[in-house]
Amino acid sequence: MKIMGVDMSPNKVGIAVLESLNKIGSLYLVCDKDLPDSRVFCLKSDGIRRFIEIRDYLLEFYRKLEADCIVFEDFAYQASGRSILDIGELYGVILAGFCEAGIDYKTLSPTFVKKIFIGKGNANKSLVVIKCARLFKEDFSVFGPYVEDVCDAIAIAYSYLKVNKEKKR
Repeated sequence: MKIMGVDMSPNKVGIAVLESLNKIGSLYLVCDKDLPDSRVFCLKSDGIRRFIEIRDYLLEFYRKLEADCIVFEDFAYQASGRSILDIGELYGVILAGFCEAGIDYKTLSPTFVKKIFIGKGNANKSLVVIKCARLFKEDFSVFGPYVEDVCDAIAIAYSYLKVNKEKKR
């Protein structure tokens, strides 16, 4: 089963497809910087157009990678000010796009993901990166300052896979 995990923010989106609890299928990053890796896609728009651009990338990746399920990390409610408005707009555009395309999606809270992946719901992002490196023996440094976002996407897909595997037992 291919699970596509997505960690979203208005300026960067980490995307990971896991084929099993120990096998990464694909990793991508959509961000506002041009990094020298074919798995990194640079955003060219601002405002609501940026959110539409992110939505289009996600729909394209979902179809191209033939994922069985897409799982988004739900809101981080500690955000405040303008960023919470941007996050709300982004999620609205993305989730509406998937609904319009007839694609079901799931959401998991950040606390739930970290509890399943790390064992502690308030674990910091650096622990997620360390566990990803240990589990998957992958060089994540190509994602530069956005390595945490890609690793969060892995943790999201991993958590969904793990919980659903345990439900089937």
